[in-house]
Amino acid sequence: MEAKEQRQEGKRGDGKAEDVEFSMELADEDDMEAWKRGEAADKRAQQS
Repeated sequence: MEAKEQRQEGKRGDGKAEDVEFSMELADEDDMEAWKRGEAADKRAQQS
């Protein structure tokens, strides 16, 4: 395992998802793209 991977391993949480409020005011372009992908994935999951 590389040193970078080892450092990242230590930063990971316990794997539990937590609800996070999305703030449009604090969002940057990458956040908005991720939000759009999440919305699309939610719609696909509801349709199946």
